[in-house]
Amino acid sequence: MNIKLIMMTVTAGVTLSFAPSIHTERTHGHEFAPQNNLRRPISQNLSGITEEEFNAVLDKVYEIYKPIFKEHKAEFVIQRFWDDDTVNAYAFREGKKWNIAMYGGLARHEEVTRDGFMLVACHEIGHHLGGYPRGGWASNEGNSDYYGTLKCLRRMWNNGDSIEIVKKMKVDKKAVELCEEQWEGNEERAICERASMAGKSLGRLLAVLGGQEMPEFDTPDSTVVTKTNHAHPAAQCRLDTYFHGALCTVDWNQDMDEEDPNVGACKVSEVGGRRACWFKEPSADENQPPGNEDEGEKIRW
Repeated sequence: MNIKLIMMTVTAGVTLSFAPSIHTERTHGHEFAPQNNLRRPISQNLSGITEEEFNAVLDKVYEIYKPIFKEHKAEFVIQRFWDDDTVNAYAFREGKKWNIAMYGGLARHEEVTRDGFMLVACHEIGHHLGGYPRGGWASNEGNSDYYGTLKCLRRMWNNGDSIEIVKKMKVDKKAVELCEEQWEGNEERAICERASMAGKSLGRLLAVLGGQEMPEFDTPDSTVVTKTNHAHPAAQCRLDTYFHGALCTVDWNQDMDEEDPNVGACKVSEVGGRRACWFKEPSADENQPPGNEDEGEKIRW
């Protein structure tokens, strides 16, 4: 296997090392979307996210989550590949080093906003910390999406800035309507709207990568699975999951559980619950799904 070696910038949470590019190494099919050859080199920065912003987002993520990973007796490592043109990201473990790898090609894609890029990092963290349902060591794809808006973005934005930021954004009417119904405080509503639009950014990116119709807040996926889908759901389903993670009013400080999906989350039957387009609530005697327990397995966004 040809390995593309990329020197990493020495910044907070990153050591000088080398790592393979996603598009030169394929394992286990845990990809963000159907296989694609889409690239966004530095010369095609269509999102406007700069290298400084790329690092600022990841610095913030590292600052907030380093102590949380430490509570799990793990070292949080962010691998940063600004120069790499790959439109993707992934999570993996090397013993007690729990990694996320973030690529400049993803940040430069025209559908990715700064908040959307942070949500990708949150999704990767969700693989490590999102709990049930899991496949092997990692929380599965739909649940990592859910964790991203339910827990991670709220933790990132718990600083009072979101009201002013949202005033400068164009937020979809449906997102405004439901965020106002679910949340009483202005700050909580602003975070909900902001997280919803971050999810739409990624939903649109997923649609482009998968050759699917552009997802919208008012066209939810009507699929009802008979068993939990541990692979990547369709773009509309993933937007629905991001949206309902933002709508769920459960305390973001309450951890999600390894066995009970109702701990730290809204119920499937409620607004804000995991979506039936990928999640099937387990029966009382159902065990966790089987999965590859190899901690070296990379989980592609």
